[in-house]
Amino acid sequence: KATVSVLNCAASVGQHCGRLRGFPAWQQLPESSSAMRRAVRCCARRFASSTVRKVPLLINGKLRQSETDEWLEVRNPATGEVVALCPEATTDEKDEAVETSHEAQQEWKEMSISNRTRILARFTSVLQDHTQKLAAVITEEQGKPLRDAVIEVQRGVEALECALAAPTLFMGETLENVSRHMDTYSYRQPLGVCAGITPSHFPVMLPLWMFPAAVVYGNAFVLKPSERVPSASVKVAEIALQAGVPAGVLNVIHGSQDAVEYVCDAPSIKALSFVGSNQVGGYVHARATANGKRVHAALGAKNHAVVLPDAPEGFTLDALMASSLGALCQRCMAVSVVVLVGSARALLPSIVARAAALRVGRGTDPATDVGPMITPLAKHRACDIIQSAADDGATILLDGRDVTPPDGCSEGNWLGPTILTNITPEMACYTSEIFGPVLCVMTADTLDDAIKVVNDNPFGHGTALFTTCGASARKFQHEVNVGQIGINVGIPTAAPMFSFTGSKASVRGDRHFHSKEAAYFFSQTKTVTSNWNSSFEVGARASTAMPILGDEPQADRAAPVGDLLSLVAVVPYGVLGQQLVGDDVVQQAPLPRSPREVVVDPAGLPFIRHGPAGAGGAAAAIYKWVGDELLAKNTFPSSVLDGIAKPTDSAGYVYQGDGGRAVVHAVGPDLREDAYSDPALAAEDLTRTYVNILRSYVALLPEGREEGADAVLRMLPVSGGIFSGPYKEDLPHLTARCLAAALRHLEPHDCAALAARTKRIELCIFAAAELPAYSAAAAEVKHQGAADRGGLGAGAA
Repeated sequence: KATVSVLNCAASVGQHCGRLRGFPAWQQLPESSSAMRRAVRCCARRFASSTVRKVPLLINGKLRQSETDEWLEVRNPATGEVVALCPEATTDEKDEAVETSHEAQQEWKEMSISNRTRILARFTSVLQDHTQKLAAVITEEQGKPLRDAVIEVQRGVEALECALAAPTLFMGETLENVSRHMDTYSYRQPLGVCAGITPSHFPVMLPLWMFPAAVVYGNAFVLKPSERVPSASVKVAEIALQAGVPAGVLNVIHGSQDAVEYVCDAPSIKALSFVGSNQVGGYVHARATANGKRVHAALGAKNHAVVLPDAPEGFTLDALMASSLGALCQRCMAVSVVVLVGSARALLPSIVARAAALRVGRGTDPATDVGPMITPLAKHRACDIIQSAADDGATILLDGRDVTPPDGCSEGNWLGPTILTNITPEMACYTSEIFGPVLCVMTADTLDDAIKVVNDNPFGHGTALFTTCGASARKFQHEVNVGQIGINVGIPTAAPMFSFTGSKASVRGDRHFHSKEAAYFFSQTKTVTSNWNSSFEVGARASTAMPILGDEPQADRAAPVGDLLSLVAVVPYGVLGQQLVGDDVVQQAPLPRSPREVVVDPAGLPFIRHGPAGAGGAAAAIYKWVGDELLAKNTFPSSVLDGIAKPTDSAGYVYQGDGGRAVVHAVGPDLREDAYSDPALAAEDLTRTYVNILRSYVALLPEGREEGADAVLRMLPVSGGIFSGPYKEDLPHLTARCLAAALRHLEPHDCAALAARTKRIELCIFAAAELPAYSAAAAEVKHQGAADRGGLGAGAA
């Protein structure tokens, strides 16, 4: 009998040692503890043949007993009684669970999301009918008061109800006409088999945070609940199958470290949800992600409640008791640190008095406020931390280590409410998540000091502020660095239509539980770009260039120039000269030595009819002289000219204005001899000249200079006697058509660059034309711009 007693104790110590929620630390014992390991396994095998209830596996729609010879004790925390045995599932059983999930998911994903949602709706209804039975199982294995267990089931139902919004959350996106005849759309698809590892403090709620969201989006799910409280999780999964979830879509396996590592390593499992401690969570995240899995993990916490002097006293005290000592602080959103700001220090005696009045007892007693700790080792660890705080200089205002156990529960894991003060940030009671009914009370002089205390702590699940000042609340919620914030709310866990957020050391992974975050985590995006061109014409030459956004198919490659054409303004040449360098400079310009004729344009300013380089040469000569003179005298007006460059394929100079605000192109068209009598050749050569001008301008655009957005592109491509013949009357319209054609020859990204930095394109016509002709040309250009915008829609630059 003595040997059996020792082994029994060894099994309890080994199974529950350490603060590793959801992770039996007897597997973590050092090598020197091999004798302890053998004792634990021997004791586990002994229980395999006992009459204690054995927790079943759920594989492929059937509850069945494991064939393992290793069993883990499930004890009632209030009495220490062994109430069940949890199996360490065999490798074959775990393989079968994953394989049947994979097979079932192939058919499940093809079911419409509406029908999957209907099954979950039935599950929601049936689950509510089992609330009391589930709560009783929770209290027996976990120890929390029965009313807390009922609330846990209800919170799980809320998460399940929010999963019914899946058809909306699962919708993709679409964009029509990303290019001509081309549309792009995306939709979401399931990942495959997903898994979840849950801790002991919420054996019903946390599984309901995980598998409903996974399965409604078309995945299958393998659940590995805590081996300390496995029965309620199995019951929930059984109810899901009764409601219509197909066999294999939801499987349940059991075990300790071996089961956890199996889930992290199994190739067929694509994503893993985890809730637990930082030690285990960091290990799980590293191992699972190293195997290519997605992981989102909610880890440990050290949540602070900040109390300002204007906080309503009675309300605040009630909220602090519920959030810090309710459920023995065995929940990751519990408040374990209170920061009293300024004169709020006066609340400390009331906090101690309220905590001392809480009743410690069995969870089945309706009068119980504080139940037992989950395991003997959890209790011993909390007691050790309390003692270390006292040794380090903290003051124990209320000591729960000597609490009197309820009648008949002397073997339970009892620890009463405990209040510590004079805490410093380096103490173990502050740096560790105690996960017990221990409240640390700190003080701060100002709200800024309290915010610094919260932000300096490595954890970041939640925090709360108690105040009646809106400005203080606004400052606090804006500056504090945690995931969930309560303003006059002690437990700031958001409703599950919002994601369960966290920051800093309290989370691993980049997605959270619930709502849109769950939809993204349990699915992958597929994006389709389609080209449904009715003609599918083949161009003369295949392109090897990578297509860009807004680029047109090679068979129909008109540049998006509608908006650019609408910017064109047709003005007389003389007006341009006056704008650029003033009347005096234009009138004093030396005339070329070749035959020339000086006339007066409709604006009353002189221009040269003929030039040495043919059409346009005179204008080039004038601006070359102006540029040379101003460069020599270093008198460029900063708002007009600050640079000079020669275009490569055309006569004349290009002047770039300061910040892109004024750009001048004085370029004569390089016309072939026959173009003087052939309108088609003239239009072709003139268009080519425009293209050269435009490309030169784009090349000179100041890189990253946003002030260039008000640039004015001025072009002087036409002059001389060539238009005194057959083009005289049609000159404005010819130049307008050539400009439109030139714009269409530009690459789409060049058009975009022009549109981004150009408010107006001045087309300066040098010919014996009357002002009405200019107006008519401008109207024609704007008409073409409107037509192009109508045809290209969003594709216009």
